[in-house]
Amino acid sequence: MPLDALLEQGRYVVFDVETTGFGRDARIVEIAAVRLEGWEPVEEWQTLIDPGIPIPWMASKVHRIENAMVADAPSFSQVCASFLHLLRDAVLVGHNIFTFDVPVLQRHLGEVFGVSPRLMAIDTLPLARQMYRLGSHKLSALAEHLRIPLTAHQAMSDVYATSELWLRMCERLLQRGCKRVGDVEHWRALRCVDGPELPIYAEAPKERLWPRR
Repeated sequence: MPLDALLEQGRYVVFDVETTGFGRDARIVEIAAVRLEGWEPVEEWQTLIDPGIPIPWMASKVHRIENAMVADAPSFSQVCASFLHLLRDAVLVGHNIFTFDVPVLQRHLGEVFGVSPRLMAIDTLPLARQMYRLGSHKLSALAEHLRIPLTAHQAMSDVYATSELWLRMCERLLQRGCKRVGDVEHWRALRCVDGPELPIYAEAPKERLWPRR
């Protein structure tokens, strides 16, 4: 999507991942995402993922995804085409994704395609720090402050809470003269991660529905 696209006409994929931990070798165990076009949700996508390694009990304690739940789930390489179809010509959006979610996603995609891909992403955390004077800018604190429904560390709940947060932020951005997607860079909340283009899947791959929680 071009950076000169109007903010309210942008195409965004709000996403969240749950993983085996927070280290550099963390593996994805769930991805949830919603595609927004013209600020309206048009497509939803969610899957559990077999990480290929046991899920530590401390991670399961946080997101409540256990080894038995992913025993019959697909690997990331089996579902990445569907995710890329959802992502076509869109900007990734998430909360606190620059430090963890985007690098983890890049690493997983790099394992499939052999290269770290080009991604455009907007992180709502830097925006929240500048827009809301709160003691904490965690998604749960913002959701409570803005009365947005949220079940923390459940991927799809996080996605819809972040989607609502992003839309409310867009209203504020417009009020402050931010008219185009590229203008979000002035808030240090937009990053273009350089790399080769990923394949574009014009049609959703024909796959069976993967197990959900």
